[in-house]
Amino acid sequence: MRQILYTSRASEGDAGTHLPDILFCSRRNNPELGVTGILLVHGDHFLQLLEGDPEQLDFVVDTIAGDPRHCDMRVILDRTVARPSFPHWSMAALPAGDGAEDATVQARDFVARSLDPDGIAGEALVEDLAALRARLKADAVA
Repeated sequence: MRQILYTSRASEGDAGTHLPDILFCSRRNNPELGVTGILLVHGDHFLQLLEGDPEQLDFVVDTIAGDPRHCDMRVILDRTVARPSFPHWSMAALPAGDGAEDATVQARDFVARSLDPDGIAGEALVEDLAALRARLKADAVA
């Protein structure tokens, strides 16, 4: 099992405007590919954790890198894991909006941390995302 964590920017406008279409495509395609994960957005930035078979993730990452909605893609973490952190989520999403909900504030913090190359440890961020997942129910996220 492989796990990839990356950030990218929306090539135009706010990343949240692209979220419904990205989620539709992810949730349609990921189960067939055996890919799971979570997508967070804040402002014009995406933060996504993908999990699955190494060859399938190569395909998905190449597809994302070629998607005109994304630019400035940067892989933070690419590692082998024993089991997925998000096994039941074909693609969970948590918009990091301006609300005061703890999970939303935490999501916004995750995205901000991912943008600071000096302040990010990929493994720690994945652990924090897994802790967030443990607090949320699969049906409580978009």
